[in-house]
Amino acid sequence: MSNWDTVAMPTAKDFLFKGGDVRIAITVAGQVMHGMVSSHALAMASPVWNKFVFPPFARLPAEDEDGFKEVKSRTQKAKDKDKRAVEELDFKEDDVDTLLILFRIVHLQFGDIPVSLTLDALHQVAVLCDMYDCAGLVQPWLGQWLSDGERAASNTSGDKWVFITWALGNKLVFEKSTSRIVREISVNNEGQAFGLTGELLSEKMPSNVLDNILEIRQKSIQKLLDIPYHELGRYRNGSIVCARRSGNCNALQYGESLIMQLEKLQLYPVKEGNQVHISVDSLATKIKSISTPYLPANLYGSHTYCGKHNVDDEVGKVVNNISCPTLDVHRQKLEKRR
Repeated sequence: MSNWDTVAMPTAKDFLFKGGDVRIAITVAGQVMHGMVSSHALAMASPVWNKFVFPPFARLPAEDEDGFKEVKSRTQKAKDKDKRAVEELDFKEDDVDTLLILFRIVHLQFGDIPVSLTLDALHQVAVLCDMYDCAGLVQPWLGQWLSDGERAASNTSGDKWVFITWALGNKLVFEKSTSRIVREISVNNEGQAFGLTGELLSEKMPSNVLDNILEIRQKSIQKLLDIPYHELGRYRNGSIVCARRSGNCNALQYGESLIMQLEKLQLYPVKEGNQVHISVDSLATKIKSISTPYLPANLYGSHTYCGKHNVDDEVGKVVNNISCPTLDVHRQKLEKRR
């Protein structure tokens, strides 16, 4: 076994598997090359490969040079029925490194399977497993791969990680990833979602997950906005917030504290949740930065306890209680992928 970083570029020889009876076309370093795989091994590993190897449709009779269809004997027809495997399979568009991993598993070459993968390599594995419906092939190695990949994913956008865990059928990590992405994403004026690095979220997101993520994000944004806006409303409706019932204290906190700071944070005039494009985490950081100025203490006492002092706690309650966007239908599909 090896680490992905030390694996050499595949060659055509790597794709000449023992017992191979079907030729495959692959692309290595921009050049089309050929290998041989076991038709029955591929057919057993993937329902998609099974249809590729043994097409479910009947072959048309061949025509001779005069245009007459070939008439075969009953014996020849029986032989053809037993030899339905195609002569060549086209894998030229697939990532060759990932194909080699999957084909080595299929042909029981377990000693050549890497024990760790980079995040990009794991994503490629997920792409092909999703395309060919063969996530079950990689389950024995998935625990270690995901463990390594999760550490790498902590510094990247979560949408790639969401697809990886969805395609490979890891429910716990998938739920954790979708919850994380609710906090990370930002949106533009058209409502399109973007990850940490500014890329448009993948269209490979499972059905309804992205919509649910966006809905939960907006609700969380609104809850965060309600924290300073609720305090703003207390001053506006004439409530005496000052512990010493001082109008000057109220004016100081209302004018210099809340309004000026909210303007600086681009949160004033008052906004609705759908007008805020930054991420939940970014908004939470902004709101926690709001500070409260105080009137100096005098003979009548201190103003230290005037105004809002539990902003961090309220922000934490919102952020730590964000709903998981994973639905029951997704959990059921994830169970079936294993």
